[in-house]
Amino acid sequence: PVPIFRDQGYVFNNIGGKDAGLQNYIYRTKGQDKYTNIEAGLTGSVMNGRFNWDLYFNHGDSRVKVENPNNTNNAKFLAAADAVKNADGTVSCWVSTQAAYASLYPGCQPLNLFNPQDGPSAASYRYITQSTSWVLSQTLDDVGGSVAGGLGFGLPAGEISVALSGEARWATYTMQSNALPTDFVNCTGLRLCLANGNAPPLWAQNVNAPVDVDNNVYEFALETNIPLLKDLPFAQRVSVDLAGRYTDYSSSGAVETWKVGGDWQVNDTVRFRGTMSFDIRAPNLNDLYRPVGISSTGFTDLLTGGNNSTQLVSSGNATLTPEVARTYTMGVVLTPDFIPGLTMSVDWYQTHMTDAITGITYQSTAVQQICLNSAPAYDSPFCKLATRPIANPADPNYKDPVLNFPTQVFNSPVNSATQQMEGWDIEIDYGWDMDQIISGFPGSMTLRHLLSYQPLNTTVNIPGAVPTWAVAPKTRQTTFLTYQAGDWGLSMQNRWLSGFKKNNSIITATSQNYAVPRVNSYDVMDVTIDRKFDLWGGSADMYLSVENIGDTRAPLTPTNASNPGLFYPTMGFFDDMGRYFTIGIRGNL
Repeated sequence: PVPIFRDQGYVFNNIGGKDAGLQNYIYRTKGQDKYTNIEAGLTGSVMNGRFNWDLYFNHGDSRVKVENPNNTNNAKFLAAADAVKNADGTVSCWVSTQAAYASLYPGCQPLNLFNPQDGPSAASYRYITQSTSWVLSQTLDDVGGSVAGGLGFGLPAGEISVALSGEARWATYTMQSNALPTDFVNCTGLRLCLANGNAPPLWAQNVNAPVDVDNNVYEFALETNIPLLKDLPFAQRVSVDLAGRYTDYSSSGAVETWKVGGDWQVNDTVRFRGTMSFDIRAPNLNDLYRPVGISSTGFTDLLTGGNNSTQLVSSGNATLTPEVARTYTMGVVLTPDFIPGLTMSVDWYQTHMTDAITGITYQSTAVQQICLNSAPAYDSPFCKLATRPIANPADPNYKDPVLNFPTQVFNSPVNSATQQMEGWDIEIDYGWDMDQIISGFPGSMTLRHLLSYQPLNTTVNIPGAVPTWAVAPKTRQTTFLTYQAGDWGLSMQNRWLSGFKKNNSIITATSQNYAVPRVNSYDVMDVTIDRKFDLWGGSADMYLSVENIGDTRAPLTPTNASNPGLFYPTMGFFDDMGRYFTIGIRGNL
C-alpha cells in the first residue's frame, strides 16, 4: 500500500514515485522528553516533643523538544506550484523565468500535484519542506516547612493545637523556536498568492513563538483546632477549626483565603461535620503567557456584515486574575454499635466559582453580540478581541464591510466564566470475620462502597450566555470487596457510571441534536489475587490482577477528537484499555 501525505488540503500520493527512502523521510517526526526531580526533607520535634516540625525542598524540571523535519514552507510551495513549460519542453517554476524575481526563490523545483502515477518529484518535495522545531523548558523550585503541636493551654474541653507553615516557589517557562507563527508569506513574485489583504502564514504546520517568563509565589498559613465542649449530654465532643492563608503571586498579586470547620460528636454513634471556605486558583504560566499562534480563518463579522478571511491570533493573557470559589459542606458520620465494624458517612457540598478562566474567541456569535450591545461607544472589553482598520465608532465608515473588516480576531483566556456545582458523597465501610456468618470458615471480609451524586454542574462562560452543563455521569459508584485468609487475598473492584445526555445545553434550533440522545451506563470489574510471604528477612507480596475482566468497551460518544480511524471516540473519564493482565511483586526489605 502507498502512504498518503496530506498537507494544505492536497494529497501527496506516492511522492517521488518508487523512492521508498523518501517515504520514510516524509513521516519521521522527532520528539524527546526529559524530566528531572530531586526531593529532600528533614523532620524533628522540639520542646520535649510538644511540637513537630518539617522542612522540605523539591526541584523539578522538564524539557520537551519536538522537531518537524518536513514543515511546508508556503512561500516555496506557492512558487513551486506555479509551474510553466519552457520553449524546449522542460518545466520550470514561473518565478525562475522572471529576472526580477528569480533571486527570491533560488533552486525552485516545479511541483506537479496532479501526476496520477508518480506524484510530486522527490526534488520538489524536498524543496518546499524545511525543518522546524521548538523546545519547551519548565522548572520549579519549591521550599517550605511547618511546625505543629499543642499550645499547652486551652479551654476546659481540651488543649488548643496550631499548625504554622510557609512555602516559596519559583517557576520558569521558556519556549525556544526556530520558526515563528508571526512570519507570513511575502507575495512578491508569487502569482498564486491570493492574500486579499491578509498574507498566508509562512508555515503550514504548527510552529510556536518564543517565550521566556517566570514567576514566584510566597505563602504563609496558620490553622488551629479549638475544643469547645466535652463529655456533655448530646455533646461528647465539639470542636472548631480555623485556618487562613496569605499568598503573594508575582504574576497576579496577593490573595487571602480562609476556612472555618466544625465537628460535633453527639455520641459514639452519630457525628456531624461541616465547613465553609473561600478558595482561589491563580492562573499558571501557560494561562498567562501561552505562545502566540497565528492562522488564517474564515470569519463572519456581525458589526459590518462582512464575510471574508482574517487572521486568528491565539495566545495567553497576562492580565488574568485568580479564580474565586466559595464552598460549603455538611455531613454526618454513623457508627452504629448494633452493627460492629460498620461506618457510614453522607456529605453534601456546594461550590460557587466566579472569575473562572475560560477561552474566549471573537469568532463566537455570543461574544460579538455582547460587543454590539455596547453601542454606540462599543466599549465592551470583548470588542477588543478584534483589530479593525478604523478604531473610532464615530467614523462614518466604521460599519463598512470592506474598509473596517477585522484584520485580526483573538482567542485567549479571560476571567469571564461562573460555575456552580452541588452534590452528595456517600461512603460505607464494613468489615467482619467469616466465622461470624459460617462457623469455622476462615478469613475476614472488608467492604467499601463509594457513591458520588452530582446533579448540578453548570457553567456560564460569558455574561448573559445560556448556561451549559457538564456532559458527564451524575452518579459514580465504586465498590471494593476483599477477602483475606492467612497469606492469601482476593480483591474485587467494581466501577459503575450512570448514563447521561449528550447535549450540554437547552435544546434550541441552533443547538446539536442527537439521533441517540443518551450515553448508556458503564460497568467494569477488576479482580486481584495475591500471596504474602517472607523474603530475605523482609515481607513481599506477589499478585495477579485482571483489569476489566469482562472486556467491556467504553460507550461511543462524539468528541472533538473523533477522527475515524485515528481515535476511538469516547469521553476521557471512560477507561477503554479493554481487558489486561498485570503480574508483579512488591516488598519491604
